[in-house]
Amino acid sequence: FDYIDLYLIHWPFAYKPSDDLYPKDSNGSMLYGDTHFLDTWKAMEQLVDRGLARSIGVSNFNCAQLTQVIDNSRIKPAVLQIESHPLLVQDDLVSFAQSKGVSVTAYSPLAQGGMERPGRPTNVLQHSTVLELARKHQATPAQVLLGFQLQRNVSVIPKSSEPPRIAENFKAKQLCLLEEEIQALRALDVGWRSVGKERDFNHPQFPF
Repeated sequence: FDYIDLYLIHWPFAYKPSDDLYPKDSNGSMLYGDTHFLDTWKAMEQLVDRGLARSIGVSNFNCAQLTQVIDNSRIKPAVLQIESHPLLVQDDLVSFAQSKGVSVTAYSPLAQGGMERPGRPTNVLQHSTVLELARKHQATPAQVLLGFQLQRNVSVIPKSSEPPRIAENFKAKQLCLLEEEIQALRALDVGWRSVGKERDFNHPQFPF
């Protein structure tokens, strides 16, 4: 490839360079690098200058961290990628990013990650509110959750390797939920994250 369409900073902190995905010391504590995300951003701006990336953005940044990037950059982030679904709506963060001209993408829009994590709520795809809306609109529960995001002007990246399921997901664009139905889905918000990253909780740049 000659260039990347969109290149993201995945987390607002760095791990120590290592062959291990998540490097730890002998006591099992995480090993972090000392590179600030603003330094990483400046390096990514150079990728755009060189034509190696068309757009750059951030993932898992909070409002304060996103503001830092915007206020200290030549190139504003094109995208903020965050976990979002009816169990974790994140309205404030979505509204803030959009007010700054930053597009928002929802990962885990079906809330299907973290199945093994303790305290997980009932599978949202099986929630009575979602099932009732799916029945009313002759849609699948997944289409209801994807349509919820699309009507908030939030793009979605559901994970699937099955062509029929991918085609089914695309049909969520045809769904038109009423405002009261969107509010009913918002009411399911319990602040639950499928991607908690408790191992990084003590890092000063931990975003959640």
